[in-house]
Amino acid sequence: MASSLSAAAQPCCFLETGSFLSRSGKSEARRGNLFPAHVSAGLGAFGSVISAEGQPFIRLREGREARLWRSSRRVIRVVAQVGSAPAKTATPAESDRWWSSDTIAVVTGGSKSSIGLEIVRKLSKEGVKIIFTSRSDKTGREALEKLRSEGVDSVEFHELDITNQQSIDDFASWLQQKHGGLDILVNNAGVMVISAIGQPASYDVVKLNFDVNYYGTKRLTEKLLPLLRNNPAGARVVNVCSRMGALKNIGPKLQPRISDPDLTFEDLDALVAKYLDDLKAGRPVDEGWNKSAYANSKVAEAAYTRILARDIEAAAGGKPVLVNAVCPGFCRTDLGNPHPEKKGDFRTALSLTFFRTARDIVAPKSAEEGADTPAWVALAPPNSANGAFFSDREDVGY
Repeated sequence: MASSLSAAAQPCCFLETGSFLSRSGKSEARRGNLFPAHVSAGLGAFGSVISAEGQPFIRLREGREARLWRSSRRVIRVVAQVGSAPAKTATPAESDRWWSSDTIAVVTGGSKSSIGLEIVRKLSKEGVKIIFTSRSDKTGREALEKLRSEGVDSVEFHELDITNQQSIDDFASWLQQKHGGLDILVNNAGVMVISAIGQPASYDVVKLNFDVNYYGTKRLTEKLLPLLRNNPAGARVVNVCSRMGALKNIGPKLQPRISDPDLTFEDLDALVAKYLDDLKAGRPVDEGWNKSAYANSKVAEAAYTRILARDIEAAAGGKPVLVNAVCPGFCRTDLGNPHPEKKGDFRTALSLTFFRTARDIVAPKSAEEGADTPAWVALAPPNSANGAFFSDREDVGY
């Protein structure tokens, strides 16, 4: 198999197809002497580990490849990315086109050079009216000015902090009064806040992740569900989750409780509340939660999505709605610190122990590529999947 890496690349080890790097950095065809399971799972988030001409690669989604490098401290870093497949279009077949120029989509977290902003661009190109939100009025208006300079006219901005109930209420009231509701909700706003590498997540760090990724998404969705317009083709709720929140990333004691098909909103809230209360009180946390606060918040968000999809008929007052989770993949964005003015307080790097800093990695996807699947799911034709978890336009399951 031919390699796409340059001849200058100097791999330090050889990886058999389907295996992971051993602690010694040598080839391992068997499953012994590997990094801990959560590290292996982290590698899987990029794609499958393969070998080509004796060189180690992670085969990334959409055909991209990256070289693995092992440092003297025995951590794995992605240090080179070669090539990039063109972003797919979110345009479905003309016969599947259910929306019109009157269709209204709300996209949260749509400022800066983010996945949200790219989702706005993609949906706008399809003729959908967009309302995007940001916690910062200044940043949001700058993004709006940039979009309009690009010729994107069917777009509005409204300030929204999904951790603040009053802000949510004000936004919902404005949306109803000005537009009469919405047809598509893309819950894209999120944060990744972690403790110092190698240290357990503190209560404050965990709470920050859950306040935005779980509670914020949940509160906004519950407020806007009554405002979803009764379209014969159905409305759409798209929650931008993460494969770090996959069930495989929590322990066997917790998995059956989270994956229980009869899990209710109240059950999930109780599990999350106990986790946070135990951390705050300094009590041992129930075995099964991941060491990553971000991953745990995404586990909860994905579970919420699955419950909502199951119970959407009752939750939306009988209106037809498709509810799905999507993972945009690991993209070159500023996801992380929710308080930029306090850069010294939090590390905005991936909470995987084989990364030392955010500079140790080259994200395999652009924001535009990451926006492809969320936009595609937002425009899914009637009778499409409900309650699925999509990544690269494939249902990968929870």
